[in-house]
Amino acid sequence: MFGRTLLGLLLFFYVTANAVAMLHPLATWSDWIAPFNLLMLSCGAAFGLMWLLSRGRPRSVALLQWLEAVTTVCASACLSGITLYSPAVQRPELHIILGITVILVMRAIVIPSTGGRTALVSLASVVPAIVAAYAAHVHAPHYDFNLPPALYAGLAGTWGVLGAASATLASRVIFRLREKATDAMRLGQYTLEEKIGEGGMGVVYRASHAMLRRPTAVKLLNEASAGRESISRFEREVQLTSRLTHPNTIAIYDYGRTPDGVFYYAMEYLDGITLEELVQQFGAQPAERVIHIVRQMCASLFEAHRIGLIHRDVKPANAILCERAEISDVLKVVDFGLVKEVDAPMLLGEMPRVEPGNGAMRRSSDTQVGTVVGTPLYMAPECILTPDRIDARSDLYSVGCVAYFLLTGTDVFPAQTVAEVCGRHASMPPEPPSQRIRDVAAGGTAAIIQSDLERVIMWCLAKSPADRPGDARELSEALASCEAGKRWADADAAAWWKQHRARVRAHRESRVPASGMASTIAVDIASRV
Repeated sequence: MFGRTLLGLLLFFYVTANAVAMLHPLATWSDWIAPFNLLMLSCGAAFGLMWLLSRGRPRSVALLQWLEAVTTVCASACLSGITLYSPAVQRPELHIILGITVILVMRAIVIPSTGGRTALVSLASVVPAIVAAYAAHVHAPHYDFNLPPALYAGLAGTWGVLGAASATLASRVIFRLREKATDAMRLGQYTLEEKIGEGGMGVVYRASHAMLRRPTAVKLLNEASAGRESISRFEREVQLTSRLTHPNTIAIYDYGRTPDGVFYYAMEYLDGITLEELVQQFGAQPAERVIHIVRQMCASLFEAHRIGLIHRDVKPANAILCERAEISDVLKVVDFGLVKEVDAPMLLGEMPRVEPGNGAMRRSSDTQVGTVVGTPLYMAPECILTPDRIDARSDLYSVGCVAYFLLTGTDVFPAQTVAEVCGRHASMPPEPPSQRIRDVAAGGTAAIIQSDLERVIMWCLAKSPADRPGDARELSEALASCEAGKRWADADAAAWWKQHRARVRAHRESRVPASGMASTIAVDIASRV
């Protein structure tokens, strides 16, 4: 930025100054390549060269510091030489000092530099201007020597030192502000770089580790804005998720708190696309790919259910499709922010034991009693009607909703309001996917739903948990036995990503947080009449 900006400013001044000079009756086109103009172009060339050398692959900090310091001093020396070739300008050394001061102040604004280093570079840049001022008044016959040359050089030096002092002060203040800003964006060993997502339980940033080279995402929540209860639930999320090790579950690296009360945890950075974005960008997916994706989701949930954890917010936005270790179409289940810890026997479909008098689960932990939580478009009926009596099969209902969404490009129960969609999940039988596809406008989707796959999806969408698959592994095996279950090969996934990888990466730049019924909600119904 420093090199490019100064190059642009000097070229602008070169063109503007010479264009104005052409208005003089004695001006000629040869003035454009006069010695003083060539020196100005040399100054611009120095900054242009610095710009080119600092682009491309990353350079070391030491190399960049030497590069900008040498360029600044050399460019100032070129400008100082103009003093010897400016017969039409009175006191040219003052004009040159002004130009050098502009360069030094621009450097203080753009280049991260301590006050001491800025002072050294600035004084070294002013010295050539002082020498040139003295030489011009000694040797140039066109100057009017009203005063001794040393006095002219002293006056030039005074203004030069003032300019250097101003640049040093600006650099010192800005450098300290930069350090404070960097500290504010640093959580332990992690430095936040760019906001990449925001949800009901926190904000997610892409981050870098001070020592490790692996890409990292950091999720955080501030107690001052979220409240102690949310922080407690957030801390539970990382503690419970860190117990999960399945390859299809996002990996947790670290967690902690900053001195100012921000709780955070670091997890693997997923350079992919959510299932919600997949359908939005590329439409309904073929049955064989849907089976491949949903089986990975089942594998992740099976591990969670086996140790007594229910996700409670399974939805397309919480499943990211990406490439990992040269393997395409790897699904990662994320955002266990609403996870509920229950007894492991619930894996077999047993209802949790209820404590007398309050209807709460024996191991409900920080989860509030009588609170509907989740995403309305993907919530099981019991999550709405009896939120304190859910089990692992509630997640399987949500998995069925996700599969339905991937196959048809629409939600199971589209509705205008949260109350309407919740009511339909609780009481209305779902429309079979094949019928939904026929209802879509002609040409809207080319997906073909085989009867065996449709039966598995409708099995997941049963109103009663007892009528659904017993666990995620049973569901995965049922999907694998479908006719389309063996038709999606690694080569198909690799070909899709090769064709659409650039589009997927470009889409990440325009991500916006979910809203409405696609976002996670928490409704306290226990306190309502």
